[in-house]
Amino acid sequence: TDMNPVAFSESFQTRALTYPYLAAVNFGMLLWPQQLCCDWSMNSIPLIEHPSDIRNIFTIVTFTVLALLTLRAIISILSRTPATPTTTNPSHSRTFAFLTLTSLVLLVVPFLPASGMFFVVGFVIAERVLYLPSIGFCLLFACVWDRFWNEFKRFRSVAEIFLAVTIALYSSKTFLRNLD
Repeated sequence: TDMNPVAFSESFQTRALTYPYLAAVNFGMLLWPQQLCCDWSMNSIPLIEHPSDIRNIFTIVTFTVLALLTLRAIISILSRTPATPTTTNPSHSRTFAFLTLTSLVLLVVPFLPASGMFFVVGFVIAERVLYLPSIGFCLLFACVWDRFWNEFKRFRSVAEIFLAVTIALYSSKTFLRNLD
């Protein structure tokens, strides 16, 4: 019970609010791996016991973004018209939508068994369970990058700077993490 207090919480409301928040924290670590830890057990992340907890906003935003991306991809795949007004090639739009949906599946599905939502796990958060979801995250990043690169040609210099900074930040974080 000490290693994963969420799993053994007597309150259904606490479990129902905390598990999605922990999933959002995991996805947040993929996006911004600023605070990493070798042991996220015990009370390293306090339980969410009430719906008015401010951390629920982060959970709602995370799941809303994932749901909207998924819905948009499915609609674009099933649609006979382009997903965006600037896209003139419907097959390119469907390809983008298919790659987006694939990346979301690769992001979410490998994470589910380790999330603790369906099976009791012995940890609150474990960065090691993000290895496979990171493949989906990288593919999603590449899809968004490709769409931005092709749709907003006048901002390519800004996009190149953004990509260089992103690569530098992630590389430096990897280097510093390997020193641990």
